[in-house]
Order: sequence, then C-alpha cells, then structure tokens
Amino acid sequence: MTNKESILEFLEANAPGGYCDDCLSEQLHIEPRQQVNQLCNGLAHQMRLARAKANCVGCGRNKTCNTLTAVPGEMLGELKATLYRRTSDALEVETPVSMEMRLEQDPSKAIVANWQRVLWFCRSLWEEKHGSECTLGLADLIDELGDMGVLRRHEAIMMHTIRLLRNECLYDGFAVRPLDARVSCAALKVIASWAENREPALWRKAGPSVGEAQAR
Repeated sequence: MTNKESILEFLEANAPGGYCDDCLSEQLHIEPRQQVNQLCNGLAHQMRLARAKANCVGCGRNKTCNTLTAVPGEMLGELKATLYRRTSDALEVETPVSMEMRLEQDPSKAIVANWQRVLWFCRSLWEEKHGSECTLGLADLIDELGDMGVLRRHEAIMMHTIRLLRNECLYDGFAVRPLDARVSCAALKVIASWAENREPALWRKAGPSVGEAQAR
C-alpha cells in the first residue's frame, strides 16, 4: 500500500476529525515528516482532502490539519460501516438472478458493500480482542489482526483484494466493471467460509453485502 493510500485510509477511519502532518507521520510511520507534507499538499490540490488550521485530534494543538473533503462511502450515499450493526434477521437474501442484475447495473455498489462487510467484521474482531474501538485504516487493521494470529494469511489476502478494489473505485475514480465486482464477491465467499466457522455471530451481524448469497 502506498503512503498516499495509508493517509487516506487513516483519515477515513477517523473522520470527521483532522490530523496534523506530524501526527500522521507518527501514526503511519512515514518518514521523513516532509513526505507527509508533500503528499497531503498534493491530495489537497486534487481536492481529496482539505488543509486548514484546527485542533489536531492526535496532539490537540492548533495546527494545519488534514481532513477528508468527503468520506468516500458517503460519496455513494452509503453510511459509515460502524452503522452496519445488523442482526441476521435484517439480512436481505438475494437470488442469483437478482444479484446478477445488481452487479450489471451498479458494480461499484457491490464492491463498496463487500468492503463495508469486511471493515465492520475486522473492527469487531479488534474490539473483541482489545476491548476498545480501532482507529486504524483497514489495511493496517488487517495486518495487525494477522500478526495477532486472529486472521489467517489466506483470508487476509482476500480482504486486501476487496479493500484495493474499493479504494481504486473511490480514491482513483476507476470505472469498475461487473467482472471486478464478481472478483470482490468471490473473495468475500472465501472469507465467509472461514468466518462462519470461526466467528459466526460477528459475521452474521456484519450486515448485508452483495456477496452474501454467493457465500452460502
């Protein structure tokens, strides 16, 4: 993952709060600190984030802080993943035909939905192990769970696949195709086969995703 992507994922995970360059450098281990300044100035020029004087969430000082101009999920009219605490009764079971139609009509929504499922599940795993909310971006969160032995490497790779497809769609403006959405759903199927055995309650509560019916 690039340093630019690390910054965007971290700011998204902690939205709407803003962080100064020094705190981003410390939190994300990006050195030298001037590199963070250059990257954030470039992202501000691209209107992906805003830079303005504010109290930094990290250090509390009044400095030039970086905040997302819009939470990527909200760009597609989606709620933040933390709101997707649904029980299995709330899941909408789709038929293969209706799912295929959705993939054809709006593959980007399919990719975002699967990302939301993975994000909520990973945050729930973190909270279960640590007893506190996670402020990591999804890439770092997946890696941390892997280092803790909570995730196997294979499922972690599938999660990164879903994450990268979603970021390419929302951060880079890539015009995703139905084929890309099918890749995301196939990766979710692999994750589901493992999660339903290891953490069935958390997985069911993670909320609906386009890949849900395919995972069954």
